[in-house]
Amino acid sequence: MPETRGEVTRLLLAIRRGERGAEDDLFKLVYEELRAIARRQMRHERAGHTLQPTALVSEMYIRLRPGLGNVNDRVHLLKLAKIVMNRRLVEYARGKHTPSLSTGEPQVGPRPDWILDLDSALAELASANPRAREVVEYRYWGYKFAEIVELLGVSLSTVENDWRMARAWLFRRIGPER
Repeated sequence: MPETRGEVTRLLLAIRRGERGAEDDLFKLVYEELRAIARRQMRHERAGHTLQPTALVSEMYIRLRPGLGNVNDRVHLLKLAKIVMNRRLVEYARGKHTPSLSTGEPQVGPRPDWILDLDSALAELASANPRAREVVEYRYWGYKFAEIVELLGVSLSTVENDWRMARAWLFRRIGPER
């Protein structure tokens, strides 16, 4: 989608200049790609999860919209979108809305969930090796090594090395069953 890449950058520049309608045009242009990202992230959630990919994209857009003038290009936008979506899923896990067995109404309470352990471990990994954390997140979301190379702007061997190191580190931290 090379034509989309240039168009995204053009629209981001238009947003920076304050052109009317540029934000809506940008959202329309990248919407399907953002939904694909959300679906990749949601694929690891439990069955019956009440937060859906469309809602995740909408919430991400609401959070990113005020800062769109500071986004450089398509890759930057997609990285930010993934980070915001991931944070939203972690927030959701921490304050999970679970139905009460007696009333059937939602009630808020912490949910002990593997995603919280993973988020904690990834935060530790990020302090030691931020790029390795990004590689883990992209792999988790279903990206191929070649796609990660493009997103991070590093070599294939760098991505593969980061992946091996991070996997070993995470297995020691939270175990291979996660």
